[in-house]
Amino acid sequence: MANLVWSFKEERNEYHLSMQEDFFGNFKIVESKVYLVKKGDNLMTEGNSINGLYCIKDGKGKMTKLNTNGKEQIIKFIKGGDILGHRSILSDELVGLNAIALEDMHVCFIPKGDILETI
Repeated sequence: MANLVWSFKEERNEYHLSMQEDFFGNFKIVESKVYLVKKGDNLMTEGNSINGLYCIKDGKGKMTKLNTNGKEQIIKFIKGGDILGHRSILSDELVGLNAIALEDMHVCFIPKGDILETI
């Protein structure tokens, strides 16, 4: 059985996630440090790269895309338990949607490199 610990720090935010493998080889989160995304702030921005996963602990947000007229179109609502950015793990695609907090959200970020090291 293995234990995985990721720590990552940038400017204002510090990220920490600790996972533990069970008898069957499944991992579960045993400890995590999350950061706050304030209401109205962008979590992901269309056209940028994120290079990792965002795990939403709590709060609500929306995923939007700008249409050809420049108008925002809501694609999906997000909430606690959702994982964002999984396409960035498998490819080097840029983010195709905006993720915006509709209320304060607590979020954990797992860098792509850390995930690929464990696979």
